[in-house]
Amino acid sequence: MESPYFFCKIENDGIDTQVLDVFCSMAEAREQQTYIIQKPLSEDGEEYAHDNYLVYLSPKKKILIFDFSGDSALAGELQQEFVEDLIAFTKKFKYNKIMGRSSAWRDLVEVVEVDASDLTEALLMDIVDQYVLTDPQDIKKSDLLISLLTGSINDIEKVKADIPVSNLEKVKQKIMLFDRDQTRFIYSKPDKKIIRIQGLSGTGKTELLLHKLKEIYVKDPGETIFFTCNSKILASSLRSRIPAFFNFMKVDEQIEWQKRLWCTHAWGSEGAASSGMYAYICSKYDVPFYNFQQVTSLEEAARRTLPYILKKYGDEGRVPPLLSYILIDESQDFGENFFKLCELAAAKHLYIAGDIFQSIFDTAIGQAVGSDYLLSKCYRTDPRTLMAAHAIGMGLFEQNKLQWLDDEEWTHCGYIYHKQKTQTPGIHSYSFSRKPLRRFEDVENSDSLQIVMESPQGALKNIMEILGEIVEQNPSVRPDDIGVVVLNNGKAVALLADRLQREIYERWNWQLNKAYETKTPVAGSLFISNKNHVKGLEFPFVICVSDINTTSLNLRNSLYMVLTRSFLKSYLVVNEARNRAVLNQICPGIETIRQHDIIVAQEPTAEEKERIRTRIMRNARKLSYMDTFIEVLEELGVVSEGARSKLISMASSLQYEELYTVQDIEEFRAGLRNFLLTNRQFVERG
Repeated sequence: MESPYFFCKIENDGIDTQVLDVFCSMAEAREQQTYIIQKPLSEDGEEYAHDNYLVYLSPKKKILIFDFSGDSALAGELQQEFVEDLIAFTKKFKYNKIMGRSSAWRDLVEVVEVDASDLTEALLMDIVDQYVLTDPQDIKKSDLLISLLTGSINDIEKVKADIPVSNLEKVKQKIMLFDRDQTRFIYSKPDKKIIRIQGLSGTGKTELLLHKLKEIYVKDPGETIFFTCNSKILASSLRSRIPAFFNFMKVDEQIEWQKRLWCTHAWGSEGAASSGMYAYICSKYDVPFYNFQQVTSLEEAARRTLPYILKKYGDEGRVPPLLSYILIDESQDFGENFFKLCELAAAKHLYIAGDIFQSIFDTAIGQAVGSDYLLSKCYRTDPRTLMAAHAIGMGLFEQNKLQWLDDEEWTHCGYIYHKQKTQTPGIHSYSFSRKPLRRFEDVENSDSLQIVMESPQGALKNIMEILGEIVEQNPSVRPDDIGVVVLNNGKAVALLADRLQREIYERWNWQLNKAYETKTPVAGSLFISNKNHVKGLEFPFVICVSDINTTSLNLRNSLYMVLTRSFLKSYLVVNEARNRAVLNQICPGIETIRQHDIIVAQEPTAEEKERIRTRIMRNARKLSYMDTFIEVLEELGVVSEGARSKLISMASSLQYEELYTVQDIEEFRAGLRNFLLTNRQFVERG
């Protein structure tokens, strides 16, 4: 039996599988995250007194050792050894700073002596119910112990010793535990060479790859690993994160860069083997390397290189591997030829992780089919915020919808749906919901997304009022807990930022980080930006200023992306006069989410679905490349209308509308930046 709530990893093959089924059945019936282990997952450790036992872990309950030995002395010895391991872990990861000595928590580990043949679901429920915790301090300590045993290590400086009161601190201090699929990905031994993991943004894919990297590096000493992605910026970030992550996880082994571990972007440079995954493969196999001047994409380079390798070794099975493991992040940026190159180069396993759709108007959601791990729980964002952002972005509350998914695709995105027939033949009314998340279970029910009508005095007045509300309700809030994003075109964000800078300094002595200039978050400063510098960031609170009276796919996707940057609450400031018609459709839908935690929407007709699909396909290429073009102009300060008009006219005549993958856009972006920087004087003259 399987359940999304149940994870099991045991060493003793002699344990009756029917006993495991009983635990799994209870987890499924109660929808409670349950782990069955025999040893801490992230450590091999020493053998215990015997192996005829199971350890039951579940939040808000004591840790229960189900001992089947029938020997009380052995059971007591086992309990003592298990507690000793936990003591060592609490010291290793500094948990003892807030948990105290073992005398303060050892009674949270209990032994249950029972005959395995007598264990039924009813008996198991009765036993477990005797060990439910109610004291908040005990619950916190138990969850921390579970995090140690499952390898879901939390930053103890963030968790803190006190019991939080405000919603902000409840979310910040929440002890994060891996779910079933996350734990399975990290610790289960794969039975095939290529392992694919897909998930929405915010489901923790990169974090899981870091954990998998750590597991391989520590437990397979001497093996070689290459961690790659398409973006140079992301690769640089990952290379910096790996040492910090290893230190955080208390990894004793020294990182042997360019010997055991590589972390670079995917392409690289000819003659520099360690500069990129493709460069490494070409160098080690001594086959032609294709650069950006020779081919238009990495996928094309990989397609041309593959035959040279296969011809050189005569057969795919004879190609000698170059590395033990290869890990690929943001796999949606690549094609199958690049994956094939990596498959040849990897001796043991190739891990491929990507987003099932990068935007709500992506056509690649079908990538989820065939994935070994499908992550549908977005841990960054309150489920109600995610639902509201999806609904606004996709136009689900509007008569003319902008996006609609197939039933299977809704499921891939983490939705539970119910549909009823309507009076129109073949058309259903849908209600969509999402499972609650542990991260938000203690948060008092409140508006996670609030639509605010713009003041006659302008959006600045609304922003200051919202900031005042946030400060009043969350005394511990810091300036960098808040992000302000202005989606209106032109110079609106710069003008607003200048005025906001003065206001917040005078009222709270806060600094303002103009991210459209700094390109990055700044600790201790309130964040303000246009849409271009927000992806990948998160804040407890987000304030978005935007019109929604347009069916522009670009704007609606930006709205979705910005509103889901918050993990506690998003505010959408809208001009009522300009947006009245669409607000009349959206506001009742948002109220339904607030009251009932569901989206209610009517299915489009077959003709409407085809119109939606055609429009998305038609606009995907044009919008992506032109948006990138304008974004680069803004970044380089090309503000002259004459210069912009001339350059946009030139770009419109090029063939880039046929390039629609992320890789193509990144190449276009790099080439455009190089052209503009090389011809800066021409650009400035317009």
